[in-house]
Amino acid sequence: MLSFTMLVVCLYFESFYHHSLLLFFVLPFTGWFIWGFTEYMMHRFVFHLESKNKNILFVRYILHGVHHHEPAKTLFVPLLLRIGVQVVTLVAFKFFFKHYAFLLFFGLEIGVIQYITVHYFIHHEKFSNYFPKLTKYHYIHHFVETDKVFGTSSLFWDKILGTLPTKDYPGMEYKKDKHFISS
Repeated sequence: MLSFTMLVVCLYFESFYHHSLLLFFVLPFTGWFIWGFTEYMMHRFVFHLESKNKNILFVRYILHGVHHHEPAKTLFVPLLLRIGVQVVTLVAFKFFFKHYAFLLFFGLEIGVIQYITVHYFIHHEKFSNYFPKLTKYHYIHHFVETDKVFGTSSLFWDKILGTLPTKDYPGMEYKKDKHFISS
């Protein structure tokens, strides 16, 4: 609901600008593309950061390690953190991109909605068949090669940056007891 509210807010403020039809489509696509890259980079280099510092390891565990430990129980970012990130991102976009900020942020939020939806579907047995390849690769990331498959809602950056699994793991779709929230 929060993301949809942000979409409406972005469209409202965007209505004060008179961008061309081309920009009205290119800027959200660019924001969506930025989200996909950000999702991949955060997952790979922040949520799987190697460190000997106990404080960094603790924060990493809270941000993402809990999800690897209990994948089906910890799917969502806490609301206050989500709102804080949205506000900071929108302010940064407004500062750097001026009157293009709302359309870029609109596309970014579409990417976030895609991420949340796909991740939810992957972890719910009755929906996981909608994304069989992503589900299987997400299993591989959780249970076999945690240093591979950092894209959750897309494998695009994994293909580009060479982090697809090293081999095909038959039977990964049967991790039901550990991986899914039951129907």
